[in-house]
Amino acid sequence: MLSFSALMVANAIDMVFIAHLGHEPLTAASLASPFMWLMNTIAMGIALAISVHVSKGQERAEGNTVIDVLLPGLLIGAAVYGVVLLGAGLNLEAVLGAMGAAPSIYEQSEGYLKTWLYGFIITLTFAISTAYLRGLSLFKTQAIVVAVVCLMNIVLDPLLMFGVGGFAGFGLVGSVYAAWLAQAGGALVCIYFGVRRTRATGPRNLGMGKMLQAALNISRLAWVTSSTATFWPISGIVATYLISKLGDAEVATMGVISKLQPLIMIPVWGVSAVTTVLLSKAYVQQRHDQVGMIFKSGYGLVLMWQTAVALPFIVFAGPVARFMLGGYEEALPFVVTYLMIIPITVFGRGMLYLAVHGLPAIERARTAMAIDGVYVLLLHTGCYWVGYLFNDFNLALLMLLALNLLGAVLAVWVAKHARCSLSMPKAPHRPMETI
Repeated sequence: MLSFSALMVANAIDMVFIAHLGHEPLTAASLASPFMWLMNTIAMGIALAISVHVSKGQERAEGNTVIDVLLPGLLIGAAVYGVVLLGAGLNLEAVLGAMGAAPSIYEQSEGYLKTWLYGFIITLTFAISTAYLRGLSLFKTQAIVVAVVCLMNIVLDPLLMFGVGGFAGFGLVGSVYAAWLAQAGGALVCIYFGVRRTRATGPRNLGMGKMLQAALNISRLAWVTSSTATFWPISGIVATYLISKLGDAEVATMGVISKLQPLIMIPVWGVSAVTTVLLSKAYVQQRHDQVGMIFKSGYGLVLMWQTAVALPFIVFAGPVARFMLGGYEEALPFVVTYLMIIPITVFGRGMLYLAVHGLPAIERARTAMAIDGVYVLLLHTGCYWVGYLFNDFNLALLMLLALNLLGAVLAVWVAKHARCSLSMPKAPHRPMETI
């Protein structure tokens, strides 16, 4: 959980620095945030697939090799990056301009987003390399590396954004350059420790067929995990478009929420990553009776830790909102309302997140996609649509509160259904359900 905490704290502090650049850079970054979120979730989906693949390989007699784990992952990453570069060549200015912001704002947003997309290969490699260590159960090493990377990011951010001495700084894109430098160093360190722990193959055993098979296995799971993960940012893009019609203050609030929500949900990311690995190991070892217990333990930890994390945000809602907004008073009431009602109920969404990301590890990927699709694309987007329809952002926040509580109910049903389905006789093999 330390690594996820460090990442979310660094993201939140990054938004604080951006807010101090002024109102326009904050709104510009807020417009770009859901698109960056989309790409980051794809990276996280690929990383999750690699973690599961590596951990399952460790449980099997033959173990893993550098060739059948790391290289296929990096090949998949390179393929995804090629698609990203094609996306960067699109008319992003027109896409961002459709959000209704002033030309000076969406032009800044376009430059910020394009710069970030060009360096996405660094973010992707960092995600893959940290997942490599998690799959090898090197949790402590991975956490330390991520924490150091985040600290470097926090130190480099103001230097590259605001400058120092005779150096004027890069402004908004300086935030991207800081992330590049920190993540590139972290990726190299993770790969070094992972290769040391993984059995290497000799020149005679480089088998292209084996490497392609490993890449296929990872891709199959990554397709599911990434597809499911992208539901949230796709919903976020639509939500940002709807809320942008209400005003700049609401757009800025969406940007702050995009940084605060992951910070608030730190326990969810940490517990989910570990729970997924435990579920995959239990499934490979055919300890199906432990699946329900693992889900319940994960839910209990999410509920306990989520409540503990939420309380400070509720008690200090006003100061936190002012700190995040950098003096932008118009958005203050919206952020305060968000902090008062969402953190204490977001455990429900976190429980469902854990459930749908744990299901692919026990070969229930289709179920995960169906549940997440309805919950996110239909219900979550619907909350913002209601706020847009009634021209009331606070109403959208109240709808999100109810949606969070519904998530807890669905999560309990998922765990019960998964346990029952594993105890039943096996159905005929379905290729799309396998990893």
